[in-house]
Amino acid sequence: MWLFTLSVLVALVISALCSLMEATLLSLRPGQIAEIAARRPRIGQIWQQLSSNVERPIASILILNTAAHTIGATVAGAEFQQLHGERWLWGFSIVFAFVMLQFTEILPKEVGVRYNRQAAFWIARPLAWMVRMLRPIQAVVHLINRPFGGVSSRPHAFTAIDEIDALSGFARLSGEISGELESILKRGAHLSGSKVREVMRPRLDIDAIDVHTPPDEVLGAVAMSGYSRVPVYEGDLDGILGFIYIKDVLLELHMGRPLDLRRLIRPAILVPETLRLDQLVQIFRQKKTQMAVVLDEHGGTEGLVTLEDVLEELVGTIHDERRREDAEVVREGSAAWLVSGTSNVDHVLETIGRPDLQAEAPSQVSTIAGLVQARLDRIAVPGDRTTFHGLSLEVVEMDGMRIAKVRIVVE
Repeated sequence: MWLFTLSVLVALVISALCSLMEATLLSLRPGQIAEIAARRPRIGQIWQQLSSNVERPIASILILNTAAHTIGATVAGAEFQQLHGERWLWGFSIVFAFVMLQFTEILPKEVGVRYNRQAAFWIARPLAWMVRMLRPIQAVVHLINRPFGGVSSRPHAFTAIDEIDALSGFARLSGEISGELESILKRGAHLSGSKVREVMRPRLDIDAIDVHTPPDEVLGAVAMSGYSRVPVYEGDLDGILGFIYIKDVLLELHMGRPLDLRRLIRPAILVPETLRLDQLVQIFRQKKTQMAVVLDEHGGTEGLVTLEDVLEELVGTIHDERRREDAEVVREGSAAWLVSGTSNVDHVLETIGRPDLQAEAPSQVSTIAGLVQARLDRIAVPGDRTTFHGLSLEVVEMDGMRIAKVRIVVE
């Protein structure tokens, strides 16, 4: 009788502890681990190590939990059969399964999730010790699983960005924030994953004026650009000197002073096309400006980027009454759109209702024209057609060597 009781109790305690560890490990967020580290640095360090490669502790927990379940059920069943015979063995099996499910799975995991911070302080060391002790068994299991595409041993950390994605999603589902705010939060969290080249105005679309432009032509050139700031170059666009404000030009004319563009030029910030958008925002703040010239790997002018371009990455297109209206995506039917070649691929796919294809676009492509060019693998001509995961892409209009308009049809 004592062996029966002992086997049941040991199986219950070990399995319950394993479930508690698993729930605590998977529910602890980076912010909670940082809070634990501030109070107990050593405990915090253990949790940082465990969460940085969560596959190892999970494997250890599963190994010990499975062993406890199997051995406990086998020994308890054998002892029960000796004590009471086979007649009531089926009843014992049902009761034992229910007790194990309730007290070693459901209850411990609910406690682990609800009180994960409190539990984290006293289960950190036992869990770390268990991982070390079961490392040889893990190695054997890994070798057995490798031919079948077993789990990689590379670490996979649950990052703060993952936490923001999850929390914003939960907040929207609970009605605390709108879907639009959820989108802004997620885009803001992923800002560090976007490069300047993805949002910049390309070189061919830059409206700029030559520093040697006659004074009587400057105002017209600046006004035609449609922007409040206009780059000034000498020679060609690779020689951008800076930019001028249209208000400065108007002030000079109003005061009756001779118009000298060199005197009005504000210095331009130069940034590489591979710069992250979050880094660009920091530069804008430090330099107290909102415009930068984007350089390619050879030092030539690749494009122009403004703070507004970054904001549009977060909230979508910002319509300005001073901006020339040139619709980028025009619906032509129930399943057809006429799209500007310079339109952002992700924006277009979201507009036409196919955001699921955003991950399929080549990483080096940011515009619809670039996507078509990559699919054709040659210089396009009007009438060229290609496909992209169920979308028909037709070149409608060219501007020199550039793809100006593309018709997209959902097949």
